[in-house]
Amino acid sequence: MQETKSSQKPFSAEDLLSAITYLESMFFHSGGYAKTIWLIRHADAYDNLQSRNEDIDNPGLSERGKMQAEKLAKRLEQFQPELLISSPAKRAIQTAEIVGEHLGLKLEIDQRFQEVMIEMPISTGHIKWLEDIAEVGMRVENAIKEIAESSSATRIVIVSHGGAISALISQVLGHGDGFLRLLPDYTSITKLRYGNGKLVAYSLLDCCHLE
Repeated sequence: MQETKSSQKPFSAEDLLSAITYLESMFFHSGGYAKTIWLIRHADAYDNLQSRNEDIDNPGLSERGKMQAEKLAKRLEQFQPELLISSPAKRAIQTAEIVGEHLGLKLEIDQRFQEVMIEMPISTGHIKWLEDIAEVGMRVENAIKEIAESSSATRIVIVSHGGAISALISQVLGHGDGFLRLLPDYTSITKLRYGNGKLVAYSLLDCCHLE
C-alpha cells in the first residue's frame, strides 16, 4: 500500500512555539491588555411561584434563588470584581444585590441587559420571540464593549438573563442565524475577555458553585 505524503512543510519546535504564542496573544491567554467580564444568569425566581405573592411578569427571587445567589457571591470572591451591573428586572437586581453586599460593590442598572421580549399564548404554552435573537446578541455584545471601553474597571460582573446570554454566546461564537442553542442554568457564569475591540469567550455556563 502506497503511503500518502503530506504536503505540509516541516517545522521546528521554535516555529511551533511561535505559533502557539501568537494564538494565545489573539485570545488574551498570555500577556496583553484585556478586561475580564463574568456574564451571569440571575438566580431562580420561579420555584414555588404559584404560592408566592409575586408579580408573574417580574418576580423576585425564590428562597432557592437566594441560596443560589449566596453561593454565587462566595464564588465571585476569588475574582475580586470591581464593577457590578444588572438588568433592571427584579430577579436580576436581587441576585446582584446579594453579590454586591457580599463583595462591597455598588450596583449599576443597565437596560441593555434585559431579557428577550417574549409572548406566551395561553392556548399553546409556547414561547414566541418578539425580538430578533441576532439583534439581541448584538445589543448585549455592544453594551459589554461600550462598558469595557468606558470604564476603568478591569474585572466586571454583569447579571442578565438566559435568552440574552444565549444570544450573546451565539453572537460571539459566530452563529449568524442567532438561534438559541443553550439554556444557561441559574447563576451560571460565562467568562469573557475584551481587548483591542474584540470580545472572546473563555468558558461557558459554569455553575460548579451550585454542586
